[in-house]
Amino acid sequence: MTPATARPAWLTPDRIAPVIVMFVGLFAITYVFNAAFDRMGVNPASTLFNNFSIGYFGAAIILYYQIQAYRKQRTVRAAEKAELIAELNKYMRGELAAIGSSAALEDRGELLRRIEEAMSRIEARLANSAPAAVPAKITGRSPMPG
Repeated sequence: MTPATARPAWLTPDRIAPVIVMFVGLFAITYVFNAAFDRMGVNPASTLFNNFSIGYFGAAIILYYQIQAYRKQRTVRAAEKAELIAELNKYMRGELAAIGSSAALEDRGELLRRIEEAMSRIEARLANSAPAAVPAKITGRSPMPG
């Protein structure tokens, strides 16, 4: 999709459907009332623009709330991601400090064992914190639930 034809992220069918339903519903309701007015002798052509306006403004109100809900959800998701990143950052610093302190060991076998343990803990933490973001190659399992 080219940038000129790309839709905004909030413009999804699940957000637009209530807008369309509101527009059609308000238009239909006012049309029924206008039919009743026609039976009473009021000219239907004089109320058609009114029907459209009511439907349009009702739909605009729903669309406004849909956009606000989308923005709020996006803000909450961003805050959750920032919190996760901060938590993982703190954890990674601790594990890297453990690896760094292992560098002073004389026994190469013990050094490699501690580094491997730290790497295993890091991999497990990443897999548990964000399984969809960790490639299957690292965790040995599919990122998608099967």
